[in-house]
Amino acid sequence: LSGGSTNVLVRGNGTVIYNGTSSYQGTVLINNANFKVNGQINQAAINVCRDIGFSPQRGTLSGVGSLSGNVFVNSGIISPEPGSTLSLGTLVLSPENVPNNTLGSLVYIEINSTGGNSAVQVSGDAVLAGTLEISVDPNAQPGNYTLLTSSGITGSFDLVTFTGPTPNYSLAY
Repeated sequence: LSGGSTNVLVRGNGTVIYNGTSSYQGTVLINNANFKVNGQINQAAINVCRDIGFSPQRGTLSGVGSLSGNVFVNSGIISPEPGSTLSLGTLVLSPENVPNNTLGSLVYIEINSTGGNSAVQVSGDAVLAGTLEISVDPNAQPGNYTLLTSSGITGSFDLVTFTGPTPNYSLAY
């Protein structure tokens, strides 16, 4: 990734893995594809979307990398690697818009049997909305799990869902 006056489009139903380091200052648009960042992308604005005209699959930002720019998750997914942290500059999540048939944001977190979990670390502000989906391993131990950190959180998730049985839980912001 290089240059500042262009946009990078990550589109498709597959996965693109980025392991490098970049100071790209343009915009990265993720439509339908899984953009797995295991490296570092400094300054670029990231938009995670779904182009329903292309496919029903949501765009996904995943990995264990660091993206220091602004991340806007429209109808897409944020999904850190299991047991790992995905680091972002700022994060803006979107609510579902039923009249316009638009999905909201989804943040997907896994809690494993050894007491570890995936997490999102936001160095700047985080505006929460959309869905928090949690996958809890059946052998996970009860306890406190930090799923998202930020220097300033506004809003809250519109919905919390679980991929398996719903445990006895509370969510603190």
